[in-house]
Amino acid sequence: MVAMAVVPDPSEILIDGIRARQIASSQGYFVREDGTIWSFLRLKNHRTGVMQPPRKLKSKRQGGKNRQYLAVCLYIDGKRLYPYIHHLVLDAFVGPKPLGQERRHLDGDVTNNALSNLAYGTWRENHDDKERHGRVPRGQTHGNAVLTDAIVLEARHLWRVDSVALEDLVERFDVSRGALHDALTGLTWTHLDAVEAPHRPGRGNRQKGTKPPSPCACCGKLAKPTTRGMCQGCYMHHTGIRLRKVVAACPNCFVGGGH
Repeated sequence: MVAMAVVPDPSEILIDGIRARQIASSQGYFVREDGTIWSFLRLKNHRTGVMQPPRKLKSKRQGGKNRQYLAVCLYIDGKRLYPYIHHLVLDAFVGPKPLGQERRHLDGDVTNNALSNLAYGTWRENHDDKERHGRVPRGQTHGNAVLTDAIVLEARHLWRVDSVALEDLVERFDVSRGALHDALTGLTWTHLDAVEAPHRPGRGNRQKGTKPPSPCACCGKLAKPTTRGMCQGCYMHHTGIRLRKVVAACPNCFVGGGH
């Protein structure tokens, strides 16, 4: 039996002792703090006339290749919708998403949609969460990887210690010259080497304009430099600010607008 009670805030009710709020633009749907969705529709049995308790809606994975986020099926204004549960929780208890921010799962578990595990934040904060939880594909776990961790480590040892030529390594491991060159110089596969790789470009056209990794002028992380000496993530955020697509200040240098 589901216990319900009204709390002092008229926009809230208690369902089994847990706060719940009505989903905006809906009639009869409530979202609880623990991330569960409840329906108060069709509570009266049309055959017996007996009032039935509200029911908890089933969730399912929805969206993208991995289909990792949980969603529910709602009927609003005669339309069938599948909103994400973490969107509903934040919209109901925190408010609309601020412009330029993203929704974060603080513990890295995208199926944990409790209010205590959700928050709004910048792209950088969301990306740092993924880094901390190990959910950023790196190296051989990346879908476009043509090398493996073992090959990169062996090739770096042969190139740096034994002074094997780049062309010989390309022939030995049967990979493209560009991919192996970037892995050897540290432009890619940086997670395998905490120390900045020595700059030793190979012969040919790639020797001109090839730059070693350098600290980002914004966040300070070692990365392949882009325009203005920033890493790709910071440069994209600053570009959004300059084009007025992002109005929030940069979370690293606190600069916003006009640059």
